[in-house]
Amino acid sequence: MEVNPAFPAKTVPEFIAYAKDHPGKINMATAGSGSMLHVYGELFKMMAGVDMVPVPYRGAPPAVTDLIGGRVQVIFDTFAASIEFVRAGKLRALAVTTATARRRCRTSHLWAIFCRATTRARGWVSARQ
Repeated sequence: MEVNPAFPAKTVPEFIAYAKDHPGKINMATAGSGSMLHVYGELFKMMAGVDMVPVPYRGAPPAVTDLIGGRVQVIFDTFAASIEFVRAGKLRALAVTTATARRRCRTSHLWAIFCRATTRARGWVSARQ
């Protein structure tokens, strides 16, 4: 879960509080309707009890570009795809969806802690020739 560094929330509890104070005002970038990024965002919305507007893109790269540019406020991107943007300060990581924290991203937290969830979100992608 990443936000633009200019976004006011610095932690998941702050994000949830902000989202509850501004229902329907946070635009959530997705890699298209039904993509893993979309499903993770919808799962977070359900678990946290917040209302965000999904904004579908044609894949993750243009979604991340608009997040960096501030056109959308949050994305639920994969760790591998976003870690370099986090390290460069172009994105702020708020949480990971895995059962344990990532060693290479100590600034993020486990979203399940804040959403009182017992589930975790993991996905995989396959290439076929």
